[in-house]
Amino acid sequence: MQQAIETINLPKSKLENLRKSGQYFCDDLTEASLKTLSISSPKPQSNKNTTTSLELLEEELLNGCILTYNTELDKVLSDEIVPKRITELAGFPGTGKTQICFQLCIATQLPKSLGGLEGKVIYINTNKNFSSNRVRELTRNFIKQISKVSKNNLSEEEILKNILVFNNPNVFEIFATVKYLKVFLKDKMVKLLIIDSIASPLRDIELSERTYLTYQLLEELQELATAFDFAIVVTNEFTTRVRDSEAFNTPSLGDSFFDRVNSRICLSRHSEKNFYVAELTKSPVKDLVKASFCMFE
Repeated sequence: MQQAIETINLPKSKLENLRKSGQYFCDDLTEASLKTLSISSPKPQSNKNTTTSLELLEEELLNGCILTYNTELDKVLSDEIVPKRITELAGFPGTGKTQICFQLCIATQLPKSLGGLEGKVIYINTNKNFSSNRVRELTRNFIKQISKVSKNNLSEEEILKNILVFNNPNVFEIFATVKYLKVFLKDKMVKLLIIDSIASPLRDIELSERTYLTYQLLEELQELATAFDFAIVVTNEFTTRVRDSEAFNTPSLGDSFFDRVNSRICLSRHSEKNFYVAELTKSPVKDLVKASFCMFE
């Protein structure tokens, strides 16, 4: 039994035109008549909140990652410190966390042709560890190192000027700074935000509130990082815990904090003098790796 054209969802005017041309059944429809039946359908509106996995991968590749230009250490850092992600540097005092942060402040400002991101740095200093003299020293040495392999216009003064330091000794001042950054960042080319250290201002908070405030802080920071396209590095201290009558060392702030950061790098001193160890214990992009390295001169 042939299918009548009336069974097709078409306007009456088009059905009438088909009948006038002698086409009463679907089998009668020719290629020419099918073209006349085409009805333009509205194009789906793109959802700005929807991104494909391929688009995200391409974005990460274009954004690049921040390295220290210390060959061995960068085996661990490679692909970890990237825009829109949170990387934790954890370790006992004296394991190089702050020194690595200083070096990242400098390397972030390199031109893209040299592997940098050409961006400024926000340094939230909670433990009075920031040293302008040490940063100047590292900057001077870094410029000498880079000039050996490439001509550049890096200036010691310009690099120091592009590290914007906020002194926030308690967690509520950090929240105030984050709120301020929502406006401050609009005309700044910031590519890295550092909190050194995130554990220090949280020690004085009651345990019942600490987890909530920590999670809320990281959530607000990540929203900013996504909106303004910068990477986040936080330093964290080790603490000693007891489980099943056995003591062990682990980063502070507990499992909920570990779940919230994207990458964790644990730092320690090597048995050999002047050597340090960096171990990647969590990563969203690569296998876990461990390396020994010398600290920056």
